[in-house]
Amino acid sequence: MAKKSSDVCPHLTFSAWRPRYLQETVYNNLVAVICVNITSAVICIVLNALVVLVVVTKQQLRTVYNILLACLAVTDVLVGLLLQPLTVAAEIKHIFGLGPFCMFDTVLGVVGIGLCLASVGHLMLISVERYISIKFPLRYDDIVTEKRLLTGVVTVWLVSAVGIIAMIFLASINTESDLYSILLVANDLMFIVVIVVYIVIIVFTHTAVFLEAKNHKRRLQTEQLPDEEAKRLKKNHKAAKTLTIILTALFFSYLPVTVLFGSATFLDGLVEPHMLYVLSTWSYTFAFLCSLLNPLIYCWRLEKLRGALFDILHLRRAQDS
Repeated sequence: MAKKSSDVCPHLTFSAWRPRYLQETVYNNLVAVICVNITSAVICIVLNALVVLVVVTKQQLRTVYNILLACLAVTDVLVGLLLQPLTVAAEIKHIFGLGPFCMFDTVLGVVGIGLCLASVGHLMLISVERYISIKFPLRYDDIVTEKRLLTGVVTVWLVSAVGIIAMIFLASINTESDLYSILLVANDLMFIVVIVVYIVIIVFTHTAVFLEAKNHKRRLQTEQLPDEEAKRLKKNHKAAKTLTIILTALFFSYLPVTVLFGSATFLDGLVEPHMLYVLSTWSYTFAFLCSLLNPLIYCWRLEKLRGALFDILHLRRAQDS
């Protein structure tokens, strides 16, 4: 079997680095990417770790909804703890020409795929939980059990693990073999299918939640409801709106990288390879920022969670004053 070149990474498409790309414009962009990722990684780790901490330590916050938000926060912590530092290290290697590049860039790609699948998977679980809560309130406790919650979270991580293993296996094969070409297509298709399944479930459940929430809002405005029922409807409406904001943040954060890779074939002949690399690096960085936005959204929208965070940080007295 022929030895695979350390500089040949077809599985990374135009995200694969070439030493000839290092021009002044590229250098300036890579330095900016490094600065953005270092700054946002620190904030991302701290904020998401605090979210996990308050849900774990505050008994009154351990609802299924909040537990799933905490699980999403764990993936966001890993983005700041692993993905962004790896991105910084990779770009430093590129700037100083510390090759070979393929292995390290592949590790970055593997971690990115795993955490992307985990993030979208947890958002799918949150959407399903909200759907059950708002459509089947009387059967909620029977449907959403601790065992099913654990099964859902474990399944999401297992799917992510399969994506990681597939990428590692692909990277270990000789790039000139026929098997590599077949597995490259199969790996891309598997990733697309999983993401599409997640998105279809999210769109279906969230559309139903959104329509039901609008109906609840109309009932609150036009009907005289018992206090307990009115409180439940208000809570569900607020949770639905919070999920809408989280999904909107995800959509706009992942839009650049989705558009870029969706138009890869078209752009290949129009944009210089080194500029495609710059665009891909910025699009990934923009996607990472979603992990920073999520805890800010939780603190903005969830009053009890925000209060618990203030308690832990000893800011409650300052807030009250």
